[in-house]
Amino acid sequence: MHYRMVICANCDLAYANPAPDIGWLRKNYIKASYETAEESNLAAANHSRLLDRVLHNLPDRDGALDIGTGDGAFLKELLNRGFTNVEGVEPSINPIQEASDEVNKLITPAFFEGDNYESNSFSVVTCFQVLEHVDQIDNLVKSVFRLLKPGGYFLTVGHDHRAWTARLLGQRSPIFDIEHLQLLSRTSFRHLYNKHNFQKFKVESMTNSYPLNYWVKLSPLPKSARRSMSIVLKSLKLNSLRVPLRAGNLWALGVKPN
Repeated sequence: MHYRMVICANCDLAYANPAPDIGWLRKNYIKASYETAEESNLAAANHSRLLDRVLHNLPDRDGALDIGTGDGAFLKELLNRGFTNVEGVEPSINPIQEASDEVNKLITPAFFEGDNYESNSFSVVTCFQVLEHVDQIDNLVKSVFRLLKPGGYFLTVGHDHRAWTARLLGQRSPIFDIEHLQLLSRTSFRHLYNKHNFQKFKVESMTNSYPLNYWVKLSPLPKSARRSMSIVLKSLKLNSLRVPLRAGNLWALGVKPN
């Protein structure tokens, strides 16, 4: 179940047209259900490997913002790497309620608004699997550029509507979802970063490592088949086996010029 998606001939962004009722969508985000802490921690571990690639190039480790932080699992990764003045912003109530005491106080319960933050205040801003959900994507990226210190990094992860999985599965692909207002590609990532003056741009396919039972859950198989496979994997004690896959995500980074 998803909106009609139209692909821009200029930047290759696939976007919902006509646009949905944003007020209705935001109300549903606020009361959205929460994924398990296990899945949140696994995602944070995958994303932290991307952060580690740029750690030594950052201006410093004072100031980090995670947009759409969920239960703050990635905030823990930032703290573990010695970051100070760490912040997260998350509109959904349930994940914030499940956040650990270590990071709960670092999360602002709201939709991201750039005007709430001072210019040149963050060495890194992260936005993982969030750009698909944002109703004003240009405003978000423009704000991030202002918030970053000179030399600061904007690190994102998003679904690739040009990925082999999307081409193979078509509308059965889980990236086509009622919550997704747009889907990006290598071209649209590049266009978005260039439009807002980021330099040293890079975009690559991302390898995610998740247990086999997670990949089964995401598969387009009928629910009964997924259930049967999960039972078999559990009986063989393979359900927790970590399997790295390039399943259709892109990671991108850009740097604010000095």
